[in-house]
Amino acid sequence: MSDRNMNDFEESVIRACHHDFLGLTQDQAAEYLSVTPAKISRTLSDLQERSKTIKPLALLFPILTQNQACVYKCIAESGMSLAQTADKLSMTTSAVSKMIGAIRNKGQFIPQPIKHQQYSPLLDGQVKHKY
Repeated sequence: MSDRNMNDFEESVIRACHHDFLGLTQDQAAEYLSVTPAKISRTLSDLQERSKTIKPLALLFPILTQNQACVYKCIAESGMSLAQTADKLSMTTSAVSKMIGAIRNKGQFIPQPIKHQQYSPLLDGQVKHKY
C-alpha cells in the first residue's frame, strides 16, 4: 500500500498549475495534459477539499497566478516595497496593492510592505536632546 496522498494524475495537475512549478492556467494545463479544463478544475477542487484534512496537501494551497506569484516573491521573499515591486514588474503601485489584496483573500500570508525611511539633514532641527 502506498503512503502517497495523491495519485499520479493529481500530481501532474499540481505540477502544471502550481506557481512553484509550471504555473499554467487551468486551460493551459488541460491542453498540456490532454484533458478537459473541467477535469483540471474538478481535480484541483478535490485536492483542495482533501487538503483540509491532510496536512501535506495543505502546503500546496492556495495556488497563485503567475502575476500574483511574482508580487509575492518580490514582497514576501525579497522584502521589496510597493514602489520597488511596481517598478520591477512594470506595474502601477495601485495594481500591486490590489494584487496583494487578492493574494491575502486566497488565504496566503503576505507581510506588510516595508516603508523605507531615509535620513534628511532637514530633520536635524527637530531632534530634541535631554540631558
